[in-house]
Amino acid sequence: MNLPLACLTAALIAPACASAAEAPTGVTTKGSDGAVLVSWKWTDMTDRYLVYVAGEDSVFHAATKAPVDDTRYLALGLENGATYKFQVTAVSRSGVESKPSNAVSGIPDASIPTKTGSRSEGYGSQIVVADLAAVGLTLVGAEGASLHPHNGGFLIVLGAGSIFFSGPAVHWMHGNGAKGFISLGLRVGCLALGAGSIAAAYETGAVPLVVGGVLLALAGPVLDAAYLARGPAPKTENHASVEVVPIVAASRGSARLGLVARF
Repeated sequence: MNLPLACLTAALIAPACASAAEAPTGVTTKGSDGAVLVSWKWTDMTDRYLVYVAGEDSVFHAATKAPVDDTRYLALGLENGATYKFQVTAVSRSGVESKPSNAVSGIPDASIPTKTGSRSEGYGSQIVVADLAAVGLTLVGAEGASLHPHNGGFLIVLGAGSIFFSGPAVHWMHGNGAKGFISLGLRVGCLALGAGSIAAAYETGAVPLVVGGVLLALAGPVLDAAYLARGPAPKTENHASVEVVPIVAASRGSARLGLVARF
């Protein structure tokens, strides 16, 4: 009975799934010794690209043997001083290749050393900002607790809890689910070990245990931002975003917490 509806749905969805991605835009080149670095803007509906190169004969051939999942490609083995043209295509998730981008010229330059290797940038700075916001929220709560114990205690709990989830939330936001859970385990483990060391210091009076406990507690967020967040810069799609900013107001005898959202 539902067969016609299912057929109609499949007929409407299939062409969209098989459609090609848009041609990449913003293609630029930068020459170096025997190489040209080709860069372009990320294209919606895909995360794979093919790069084509043409020499003096203006005949394009594939520079990449397989699609690359980055927004730049280093073409090596080129002749210094020669002019090359480059085009980039996007490969959709269904395997359909887009039309080529506008051709862009690039000239290898022997005076500029060629840097090879993987990309080192990441989003560790975002994790640092999130952690600092969580610590700041905790400090504001501690200050507000002296004025209004109920609201101040809520901010302390909220800020302390945020320290566990600030790093994982950044990983999850960038689609790195596994790293998010590793970050959560790392933070919980390091903070638990640090708290245990500090508790032991109170019983034994050993100052080194206090120092070790603090270092252990800080190790989780530091390793998270310095190592887990390293790697290729995350790709972001052109979806609608929402920014939420906490607003805290404290005066003698009262404290207020609010949120401001920007769409």
